[in-house]
Amino acid sequence: MEVNGCIPDIVSVSSTGVAVTVDNTHVVARLRAELAERVNITAENSKALVSLVADDVRRIVALPTQLFLSLDGIEVWLASPVALRRSFSLVISEKDVPEVGAAASR
Repeated sequence: MEVNGCIPDIVSVSSTGVAVTVDNTHVVARLRAELAERVNITAENSKALVSLVADDVRRIVALPTQLFLSLDGIEVWLASPVALRRSFSLVISEKDVPEVGAAASR
């Protein structure tokens, strides 16, 4: 879904807020300009989106637990199953990408 040039990668809704990942800083500025009177927008930079892709990832027993254990202390900013049950995505700091890549190859 695109709204005002914003095509989110992940959207997570909780009782306290909405988290959206986008790959364009201009979109963040546009959203701030349009929504500043109604909501508080906080932006985080230098993050990476990592996805595990497989057929029907929701059927993998204890997938989130397995992922977090394999990341061994790497901070996860957002975790979300994605549409069509084909992927599970994590947002991490860019600096941790090499370590996640190493963990994935074990």
